[in-house]
Amino acid sequence: MIKAIIIDDELKAQKNLFNLLKSYCPEVDVMAMENTIEEGVSAIQKFQPEVVFLDIEMDGETGFDLFESIEEVNFNVIFITAHDEYAIKAFKFNAMDYLLKPIDIDELQAAVNKIVQKKSSNELSTSKVDHLLNAINNQQNSFEKIVLPTLDSLLFINIKDIVRCEATDNYTNFHLIDGKVILVSKSIKHYEEILENKGFYRVHRSHLINIAYIKEFIKGDGGYLMLTDSSNIPVARRKRNGFLSQFEKE
Repeated sequence: MIKAIIIDDELKAQKNLFNLLKSYCPEVDVMAMENTIEEGVSAIQKFQPEVVFLDIEMDGETGFDLFESIEEVNFNVIFITAHDEYAIKAFKFNAMDYLLKPIDIDELQAAVNKIVQKKSSNELSTSKVDHLLNAINNQQNSFEKIVLPTLDSLLFINIKDIVRCEATDNYTNFHLIDGKVILVSKSIKHYEEILENKGFYRVHRSHLINIAYIKEFIKGDGGYLMLTDSSNIPVARRKRNGFLSQFEKE
């Protein structure tokens, strides 16, 4: 049997999925059905499921918020959504899957069969988790969040809370509005490609800044920016014209 948990804030949707699994996927044993992310995290810790059926959009939350409270993603996830614009392409690969409401029986069985085939492994490989992060981040980011993989966890950060990113060799430091700094083992180039259409501009080889937090531009040899976090960020001479034109658009 495959231990499973359903997390969905709609009771009708919970019961419908439960009944479909019972009728068409008897190999799935639903251990719990929860309405909120907090309840879902508790159920995961208690039952240690092999698969979580996770609604993407819930009242005041998203399914992605679940990962902020999970130290290790050692279960499979099947996302559920009523809206096909929510980055569906990001989830259609062998580590993660999705179901579109109303749930199609054949698609449900196919998703469960993938879990059955992977049952010999009790946890997702690092490469598969990375695949998920890249897929989410490289979409248009419907939820206005970015996934930051740290040594201990996956952090789901509101993009609007990022003041700037600073390169340190092949690592990137994320400086947040609350003063917190998060070190991520990916290059600033990686995040430039993700954030460039979100109001960010790379003004220097080592600096990617959120235009919303610019306080003042000081002219000079290339010039530098004063940001609201009291940092002074140099603007590379070759970046100046491009930056000023971008800034004027905002």
